[in-house]
Amino acid sequence: GLLGGSGIDVVVVGLAKGIPRVVVLHRASLVPLVRRVFEVAAQIGKALRLYGEGLSIWMSKIVCARQCPVSSVVTMPFVALTTNVQSILADPNKAASVMTDTVAEALGKPKKYLTVQIVPATGFVVGGEVASGVSVEIYSIGGGLKGPVVEAVYGTLQKEYGVQAEHAVVRFQNLDPTEYAMNGKTFG
Repeated sequence: GLLGGSGIDVVVVGLAKGIPRVVVLHRASLVPLVRRVFEVAAQIGKALRLYGEGLSIWMSKIVCARQCPVSSVVTMPFVALTTNVQSILADPNKAASVMTDTVAEALGKPKKYLTVQIVPATGFVVGGEVASGVSVEIYSIGGGLKGPVVEAVYGTLQKEYGVQAEHAVVRFQNLDPTEYAMNGKTFG
């Protein structure tokens, strides 16, 4: 294994678009494993994706292999979509499902880790003009994959609801793991 006598085996199973696919065969001490894999990935200058017992970590930059806890790189998004676009508000549950699918696919995350909320706006001004518009706020632990998420969100808004890019904004908010809870527990 990559970590010597740790009892953890890591196998790089291939590259997809220049990203190593890394598989954790069994999990004994995850923090040292992730830190070591990040060190190796930093040496080869590539982003990575880990699979193992529900763990999916994307990093476009290797920034904290030694200093940061594992939870600081795991993404658990909450998406709040505020809008006055009637085609979205006509069926907010469907819109929330569509956005869940969009963000989950862009992040490579199971849908069970996402929460999406549709919020009606009573007024909306974009570029100084009253308009039908959308403001998307994505709160997450860690900040990887912003580009692909933005591209996917704008694409879905245009394709499904006819929202033009100039009438939509996306804002990311990084959360400390101690400030986000799911299933009755915080992540940090």
